[in-house]
Amino acid sequence: MPHVTEPWVVGAFAPPDAQTAESKAAIAVSDQLVDEFLAADRYIFGVPMHNFNVPSTFKAYNRPIVRAGRTFAMGPNGFEGLVKN
Repeated sequence: MPHVTEPWVVGAFAPPDAQTAESKAAIAVSDQLVDEFLAADRYIFGVPMHNFNVPSTFKAYNRPIVRAGRTFAMGPNGFEGLVKN
């Protein structure tokens, strides 16, 4: 799983007309992961803990899924989860 990079951040947060070919390519894996995540009925994660934290490989999977406008939004009361049920 690739780690988050600057082109990924541009792809995730810039409006579509401001994205470069590089940022669109960087966000393609994230789009696929979000689609798979939203299509699932249940989620089970078996993750070890090292020094009171999860491994970077799990973070590398988790970070591309947490996307503004796809899995969460900013509402009047702060962050709101968009993944329901």
